[in-house]
Amino acid sequence: MDDEKTGNSDPDGAISDADDALWRRFSADITPLKGRDTRQRHEKPGKNKIQTEARRANAEREMPAARPPAKKVRGKGIDGATEKKLRQGKVTPEGVLDLHGKTQDQAQKLIIDFIVAAQRKGKKVVLIITGTGARAAARSEEQDWQDRSAPGILKQRFQEFISHPHIDDIVLHTQSAHKSHGGTGAYYVCLRSMHRMPKP
Repeated sequence: MDDEKTGNSDPDGAISDADDALWRRFSADITPLKGRDTRQRHEKPGKNKIQTEARRANAEREMPAARPPAKKVRGKGIDGATEKKLRQGKVTPEGVLDLHGKTQDQAQKLIIDFIVAAQRKGKKVVLIITGTGARAAARSEEQDWQDRSAPGILKQRFQEFISHPHIDDIVLHTQSAHKSHGGTGAYYVCLRSMHRMPKP
């Protein structure tokens, strides 16, 4: 009679101890064919399932941790026509902040104050000059630069500075300036008007 009908089957598909013992007594006098291993018949399927699940769990634990998402890069907050004009140098900045010779801490504070003040005055596009670092690198090594930023560091950290929580919602868009406004050593910064600021 089938195990399913007698109620002796294991819910995981394993052979019960009673059925296993019965099979061993029945097959004790049977001579297996050459090359055949009868032990495979006695193994409980449930064990295979447990072993498979254990191997899967171990593999999941050994998988490397997922990498943190890449730092968000400020996307476009302006229309294509305005971006094109900026790229062609056809927009005149309404304010300019020159960071040459400033330390990183000084640059961060100046940028925050500059952006906040520019928005309050209703300005839409301003220019921030970070420099490329070439000027600082060319200066004499005898000059004391301990209180200065490393060459090019302000340019490298510009996006970090401009994403400060105090001004992040004000800044709509940034991009390298046209060569007539400083080229790769300067950035246009487009500002959100005060009446379009997100509600807290």
